[in-house]
Amino acid sequence: MKYFLFLICVCFLACKDKGLPDEINDVYQHREDVLHAFKNISIFKEGGKRILFIYTYDKGNKNEYVFDLIGKKYIFYRESILFSPDTIGLKIRSNNEGPISEYGMLLLKQMENLGLRAVTREFYDKGIDLQFHTNAGKILIYVSDMKKIEQSQWKDYLNQLVKIDDNWYY
Repeated sequence: MKYFLFLICVCFLACKDKGLPDEINDVYQHREDVLHAFKNISIFKEGGKRILFIYTYDKGNKNEYVFDLIGKKYIFYRESILFSPDTIGLKIRSNNEGPISEYGMLLLKQMENLGLRAVTREFYDKGIDLQFHTNAGKILIYVSDMKKIEQSQWKDYLNQLVKIDDNWYY
């Protein structure tokens, strides 16, 4: 009986999935939803998670919204608007006060559920569509088309990462 249990344990350990880290796998398994939700958006927190930045993008223009955590709500602090209507419908009251939009809260909730601390498009002009920064310090990268990456340093960087499929790296 002990020998049988030993064989089961050895078999289980040998067959255990040596795939993606959990925090990467969570995002990757929801990749279609994540790509849809965070298309044309960067969202991240700074200042000890007190200040929330949301950037939205349209044809090379960037809108910036900054919120401050007061109590348990993110309250509008400032904005810089270059295009309208905004892609995610952040509507700020004329007196520049008010909570983050419902959609902004949904994005934060989705990030929390997936263990993300930031989603950025900072290297979009280099061909890297989105970077997903996990709470565990890992980065998952989405590249829609490798042909968009023209600079060799970015190609070399991606080649050093683990390739999950034709579009995803970590």
